[in-house]
Amino acid sequence: LRVPRDKEEAVYDFISEDLQWAVDHLPERSVSGRANKYVAAALKSRAMLFAGSIAKYGKDYFVGTPAHDAGLVGIPEGRATDYFKQSYDAAKLLEGHYDLYQKNSDLVQNYVDVFLDTNSPENVFIKDFVYMDNVEGSRHSWDAFASPRSSSSSYAGALCPTLDVVEMLGEVKVNDTQGNPIKFNAREDLLTTLAPRQRAIALFPGEVFRGKVVDVQAGLYENYSLTAEPIRTNDIYAKYKATNGKEYNIIGYDGIGTAASPSSPTGLHMRKYNNYKVSVAEANLWKSTQAWIDIRYAEVLLNRAEAAFELGTGEMKADALAQINKIRSRGGDNSLNLSELTIDKIRTERQCELAFENQTWWDLRRWRIGEQIREKRYHALYPYYIINENKWIFKKAEEPHRTGYTFNIIQYYEPIPGGEIGKNPNLLPNNPLY
Repeated sequence: LRVPRDKEEAVYDFISEDLQWAVDHLPERSVSGRANKYVAAALKSRAMLFAGSIAKYGKDYFVGTPAHDAGLVGIPEGRATDYFKQSYDAAKLLEGHYDLYQKNSDLVQNYVDVFLDTNSPENVFIKDFVYMDNVEGSRHSWDAFASPRSSSSSYAGALCPTLDVVEMLGEVKVNDTQGNPIKFNAREDLLTTLAPRQRAIALFPGEVFRGKVVDVQAGLYENYSLTAEPIRTNDIYAKYKATNGKEYNIIGYDGIGTAASPSSPTGLHMRKYNNYKVSVAEANLWKSTQAWIDIRYAEVLLNRAEAAFELGTGEMKADALAQINKIRSRGGDNSLNLSELTIDKIRTERQCELAFENQTWWDLRRWRIGEQIREKRYHALYPYYIINENKWIFKKAEEPHRTGYTFNIIQYYEPIPGGEIGKNPNLLPNNPLY
């Protein structure tokens, strides 16, 4: 039973064969909540894209390590085209059987409902939840963790988008062409400058959610100037008595005072998957039942676009452009032309569309660009109220946690557990750098 380990290439070939068998033998329609042939095809498109990326971008890694030199990790670059073609073909199988969600002409609301409508034509494979007392795992707590404090019963602000994620979809314009802050009559006036997907991913200061205003404020100015320091505090209940004799809240109930829960440290709150239909009382621990979408058709289109572009022919690049523009159009963004389409544009589109859907970490690994993250710092959106002008301005700054993230190339693989090696020494050598 102490068989030697297989090469990484052989593992992906086994996965390909297994999923292709499922595609060939599963029914077209799901029965009793089980997967159908298109679920298997969608999963194959994801897996083969991973294999093709490793083959194309992983050749210079881990040379000189025992696992690499034995051929156990890494995939020959010559296999990339085959894997990308498999990914493309598998993704194309879903054409005509699923579609992007486009039920609402309001593009913001339409994108919000992508993640809440269980009858969406975009859902390929989901994990459903249902409210059942004393049944472990039947519910979750997304609404409790993701909502602003004013519209949640507990643990509010634990999941907050950074400004960086929102700005992947375009700059949030808070300054004029001279670099001076734009002065808004109300916080919510910023919303008119945003793209639909930006608003659908994140709740911005001044929006109304579950009947409550998202009260985010970072401080006050009596009189604003470029050199003036804002009035700030860590106390969400603190008041400031201005020279006009009136009292003003210094910071917002929903953020951004301290980095402590339950207020947003980024000035933004999660909107994706956040169920606006439930009451404030229902936005509590173990009360949420919206489905988790493991595979949706937008990802399949992105798989198809990336694989097609990597295949590199004129016809394939045109197909890649068509899939990217379908997604951009649904999100209210301008279409690209072929001369604008690059692999970086496709990757950015993927990260924007699939933000908070447990894809980015794996994409960074397969693209072999994880180590480009060097003590990355993330940013917040700070709204300030100017008392004497009755205006609002926004500033961009590092979020107050100042949390840094790094990536070491050892993270491209997991270690083979010591317990498994103890049972079978032929699994050695371990993965690189372990």
